[in-house]
Amino acid sequence: FHSRFLVPGRATIVVAGDVDPEALAALLDRRLSGWSGPQAGALEPPEIERSSLPRLLLLDRPGAVQAVVRGGYVGLARSSPDYDHVLVVNQILGGQFSSRLNASLREERGLTYGVRSSFDCRKRPGPFTVSASVQTEKVGEALEQIRIELEAIAGSRPPTQLELDDARRSLIEGHPRHFETPGALVNRFAGLVIHDLPVDNDARFADRLAEINLDSLAGAASRHI
Repeated sequence: FHSRFLVPGRATIVVAGDVDPEALAALLDRRLSGWSGPQAGALEPPEIERSSLPRLLLLDRPGAVQAVVRGGYVGLARSSPDYDHVLVVNQILGGQFSSRLNASLREERGLTYGVRSSFDCRKRPGPFTVSASVQTEKVGEALEQIRIELEAIAGSRPPTQLELDDARRSLIEGHPRHFETPGALVNRFAGLVIHDLPVDNDARFADRLAEINLDSLAGAASRHI
């Protein structure tokens, strides 16, 4: 695998920091001049299908006062046209402290110190997960409330205008955190390369979120939750 795929033809080098571009290019030319390998084709990850039925995996720790809960399924790829919508949906569902999941499990019922949900969008569909640590004797109630909130945002109780406005503002105001350090810059721009996104993708983030309305948000929730 290393000799087939970790080759110059597949490489992109991203550098951030106080550097001289010409001096850096010359240094890379010297350091990498002996790197060779075949022209590799695209590496296609396998398709992973979403299961049609739920299943429960229990790792029993007798006497434990706390239970760790993880739930999820195959989500969506980074290239999905619903990606920005799903960011907003997840922010409302479980992506911030004021989310529906946190309000239900923490604020209203005191089952956990915190619960979160997230989409990990990759070249192929990555996992959607809900995670929480709850009182052991309350696991059943916690799972039931998680199910209720998932079903509600996907159908019976779609996002409201207030929730959309709050989630949109939170995402936009938090966006600069992705560019605070040289390491963060490298990660962000490497992601553009990996996912074949335009250079101005992040610059247009707020404009794309501004185009989201309640109907399009409800549609994305019903498709991906």
